[in-house]
Amino acid sequence: MFERKNERWLSLGWVLLAILVAVCVGAVVVLLRRSKPIETDEQKSNTEMSRVVTKQTLQAFTLLTGTELEERKGVDDPSEGPAPKIEELKGRYLLIALKRRGEVKPEMVAPKEATASITAALLEAVAVAIPATASNTLGGSLQTGDIVDLLVAPPRDGSRSAAEIASEPKKFENLLVIGIGPKADEKTADRDGASRAITFALKKDQLRDFALSLPSGTLIVIRKDLAPK
Repeated sequence: MFERKNERWLSLGWVLLAILVAVCVGAVVVLLRRSKPIETDEQKSNTEMSRVVTKQTLQAFTLLTGTELEERKGVDDPSEGPAPKIEELKGRYLLIALKRRGEVKPEMVAPKEATASITAALLEAVAVAIPATASNTLGGSLQTGDIVDLLVAPPRDGSRSAAEIASEPKKFENLLVIGIGPKADEKTADRDGASRAITFALKKDQLRDFALSLPSGTLIVIRKDLAPK
């Protein structure tokens, strides 16, 4: 009888010990979880910069609708100012191509007031290019997304008749600048035989006139004023 009672107490002791061990293990696990910080959006904001990124690869002159973008909340960069909001970017044209997860910065999109002009310029258009010079890039201030007029003035070197010289310059209106490049330094360009060029979106029905007037003409670029009136 006495031996059976001892066995019961011994069994009960082992059960209590197992329960105690389980409780201790559980307590240790809880403490470890609490000691390891859980990465939340609030904690991310202390280390990541606030920005807007693309959900997929986007081509230059994509009209942003907002569905292809997502916001990454975080802290603002004092040197660049607050990151744009998706609502601010909707209805504006992206000026450069971006890969998936590429950051969209304010200078990468055209002004909202330029959307209608860019849409009209891209309609039924083909890409054409002219050599870039200090004069036709407006002293280097010409930028992708600008709307310009291109004048092709006849030369005055005796290669044309008096009637041709007296004629008015050929004018191509409302051309969209879709690229200025390649952006290489002069030494690299000379070595590789590459030169900078300005690429425009030209209406298809103007292509023949453009091809005929370009080779011997003097090129004059006039930037359009897109400021709201």
